[in-house]
Amino acid sequence: AVWAPLPPPPPRVEVVPPPPRRDYFWIPGYWLWEADRHRWVDGRWEARREREHWVPHRWEHDERGQWRANGGYWRRD
Repeated sequence: AVWAPLPPPPPRVEVVPPPPRRDYFWIPGYWLWEADRHRWVDGRWEARREREHWVPHRWEHDERGQWRANGGYWRRD
């Protein structure tokens, strides 16, 4: 997990290009904490996976005032 002292900015509006193939889906971009600042990571197309679904990147605020990044990942269905 990655911890940050500041909340991430609002998500950027992304212009989603056409998919490279019909069986691809869009994974939205997200803010990453790196070198003491938030850095935007662009969204991307990925091939669908059988019996799995994508869990998006998300930030959670804890009781100490810190922000925790939970990276996106594939989860088995």
